[in-house]
Amino acid sequence: MADLVEVATIVQAYKMPTCPDPRVRGIADGQLCEVARRRIGRPPTPDDLARYLSGDLCGEFGRDGGDVSSLWTRVRNATRRLANRLPIEWSAASGTLCVRLGRDDPAGAHPIEPTGRNLEWKLKDAIRHLYASLLVRKPDQGKTFRCFSGSAASSHFMRSGFATRFCDWRFIHRARLGCVPLNATRRFGDGDKRCRRCGEHNETLPHVVNHCKIHSAAWQRRHNAVQDRLVKAIPARMGVIHVNKRVPGSDSALRPDIVVVDETKSRLTVVDVAIPFEGGPLALEGGPLALERAIDAKLAKYAALAEEMRAKGWETTVDALIVGALGSWDQANEPVLKRCAVSPRYATLMRRLMCSDTIRWSRDIYVEHVSGVRQYSQPGMCGTADSTLSAPVS
Repeated sequence: MADLVEVATIVQAYKMPTCPDPRVRGIADGQLCEVARRRIGRPPTPDDLARYLSGDLCGEFGRDGGDVSSLWTRVRNATRRLANRLPIEWSAASGTLCVRLGRDDPAGAHPIEPTGRNLEWKLKDAIRHLYASLLVRKPDQGKTFRCFSGSAASSHFMRSGFATRFCDWRFIHRARLGCVPLNATRRFGDGDKRCRRCGEHNETLPHVVNHCKIHSAAWQRRHNAVQDRLVKAIPARMGVIHVNKRVPGSDSALRPDIVVVDETKSRLTVVDVAIPFEGGPLALEGGPLALERAIDAKLAKYAALAEEMRAKGWETTVDALIVGALGSWDQANEPVLKRCAVSPRYATLMRRLMCSDTIRWSRDIYVEHVSGVRQYSQPGMCGTADSTLSAPVS
């Protein structure tokens, strides 16, 4: 709001000397020259007027000339304050006062000189771009932003809340910004930052939802929620589906999540599901590298298996389906859905459901970690909070 006040003041001052009415224009020019003369102690030139309105404090423009408060002094102060955020200044290069607005442009474009009625929206647009860029550059924001901004499915619940509980909604926005309260995320103080459950590592959100082994059962359920949706979406014509079993005819002891065997075409499709955390230092440098590393790890894991089956005459494909722990849908999953013959219409729904399932489980893991109250039912039990962890809550 403060920036909008500065913009309104600058726009009002710009309209006065450029008003179509010569009488208004003459009064404005006379007042501006008088105010500038009081500041510098001599009749001002057009360049002096531009320097005055830009908030210049060098030399004679920094002296106390005894000027009184007016529209022009407010414009001078507003321009100087706004210049702390935007490269804005007044110019009189053509003999007429105008506002120059510089922008960072890779092509090396010249500063914009807004004229006429477009000055206000150009200044507001520059402020919007400024705050958007500041938000993206924040460390907490940048860790996950590049991951979940890659697909609309990652944030499908923003407006409709589809397949998302109210508690998940409240959790996910803070989690993606790194603002959930944990021992290692305290901004102030020197308290113990170790995990309250395992005590071995700092209690960060990645540790809680992906690395604290006390939640291994919940990790498996989160993984299976995504895996089962893909299994149900694979049509029967693709072949026989094996879930978490050894590949038929292989000597390898590996048990991929999903293996589709089409004996008529000697075709073998292996899909492994992973739920990595969308963070880490590499994600700050070049995009969703946390998701890319998860794919590379899966492909490397089953490379020997694929070579073995190809040597036996099977057309073998190894894929990885990656969904971030905070509900990020990886665009690299799209070829996987096509190879599994998932219908495009259902794929749209399935992406959203997978993201919502992952968010729901990550939220339950976090709440259980902090409160000590089980957030899901054990096999053969009913209710959603039916047991309590034995570890103390700090």
